[in-house]
Amino acid sequence: MRRPHLHSGVSILLLALALGLALRAPGWFSDDEKRRFLLFEPDEIQHVDIAFDLYQQLSGDSLDHYFTPIFNVRGYGGLSGQLLYFRHLIDGGTPDVSGTILLNRVLSTFFSLLLIWVVYLIGRRVGFKESTAGLAALLLACCDLNCTYAHYGIPAMGYVLGLYLTILGLVSWEKNNRDKSAFFFLVLGTAMAFGFKFDFLALFVVGGYLLYKVITTLSSQKREPLLALILGLPVFLVLVGSLTAFSWSPLEMLDSWRELQRQNQDVIAQDNHWLTNPIVYAFATVAGFGALVSFAASTAILRIPEVLRKASPAIFACGVLLALECLLRWSIDTPFVRRANFLMPILALVAAYGIERAKWKSWQVVVLVIYTLGFALAGQSNHWFDSRSKARDWLATEIPATSILAATPYAPARDSRPYVNFKINGDWEYALLHESYYARYWRSMTTPFGPPKCCEEVYHCQGEKMCNGLQAILSGQRQDIELVARFTTHRFFPERWLYHRILGPYDTFYGDALVYRKK
Repeated sequence: MRRPHLHSGVSILLLALALGLALRAPGWFSDDEKRRFLLFEPDEIQHVDIAFDLYQQLSGDSLDHYFTPIFNVRGYGGLSGQLLYFRHLIDGGTPDVSGTILLNRVLSTFFSLLLIWVVYLIGRRVGFKESTAGLAALLLACCDLNCTYAHYGIPAMGYVLGLYLTILGLVSWEKNNRDKSAFFFLVLGTAMAFGFKFDFLALFVVGGYLLYKVITTLSSQKREPLLALILGLPVFLVLVGSLTAFSWSPLEMLDSWRELQRQNQDVIAQDNHWLTNPIVYAFATVAGFGALVSFAASTAILRIPEVLRKASPAIFACGVLLALECLLRWSIDTPFVRRANFLMPILALVAAYGIERAKWKSWQVVVLVIYTLGFALAGQSNHWFDSRSKARDWLATEIPATSILAATPYAPARDSRPYVNFKINGDWEYALLHESYYARYWRSMTTPFGPPKCCEEVYHCQGEKMCNGLQAILSGQRQDIELVARFTTHRFFPERWLYHRILGPYDTFYGDALVYRKK
């Protein structure tokens, strides 16, 4: 058996997987309290609740301190709950919140590593050289935005994996419709997209593609497309049900769908999302991967008309799917950076394709990879050395032990000194404000390009008094309150510095920590 050469696609893929794990695993151990309402990413607890609910149904045990979620899509938490149950069968242990959070974070990282491998396979299926497909996988491994959502215990990464399994299934089917793995990728990908995020676009696109293949192959009497179309839907339903051990009824799904629609459509009274969403998502994409990868991809994007003229039906279907996903995000008036994560794998593939077509020299590719890796290290360092931890340590030594400390949501780190909830005119002497909270009133991707109007332009506004009061403090208009310490996120690269200047914190749940004192 021939050993893979150092520059072969397999070798680069193995390097990508190792590097991807090294960048993502440290984020499992963030410096937050692994308890309800004391997580840096508070949405994680919702999927712990889903896991606990299913675990109770399967085991008969009773767990305290959880609330059955009403509106969450349950595939991710359902999968976690089944893993908890299988572990219970092995060792008899009872799950706790902190251990389940860690399990869910590991699960997200596992999905991210699979996504790196899937990107490599897509590259090979569409005709990339081994080294080019390997480069795409390596770039995705070093993608900062992808790294971030690979260590949060939420469905974001599993959902993106589902989309790209669907794309892998489409290009694999086009190459060889007798390949049973192509059918498996199609149904598994569409089931994950729906079960993790209620995304039915992948299912509709795959159904349309298979119907097209049935119609165009009638004369040749090929049975594979028709069999796939007939068998696909029941297998899809079985896989969706399997994610929650068939514990999520159609009526509950409908209730969840309605609630999610309510929470994601027109929840900001006044906004210009039809105008601003393309701008802010373009910013988020460049700031998520770095300028060099974005530049390499842009050189290939210019060739899209030429590629589409020669595109196979499968490539066209993939393009339709990604375009529909973009249109969906355009229509929602609450843009978040996590919603740009689905673009990172295609950006890695397009960048690798652009590099191959432009015949970049080896040293140029090395510079690109080193820059992208440095960009990811700088971004991930905000999770490893969180601003809230620095603020906690400063407060422990620099303010009197008898002083009253107030803190906004998302501000305290593990082992923080006692504090009271922040109120604008509350009885406090020092206040710790974190950007995850105050950005919505000041500058964020959801309220871009400067302080929003209170409260018409604010997502989840906590009242006019809080909004106006925070804007007065942050702008320096409150003469009785002074800023005494600022602990910033690392913005070593120009993309992140510019993003912060225009749109505020990059990731929704990290940012600057500010300490104010009443004079």
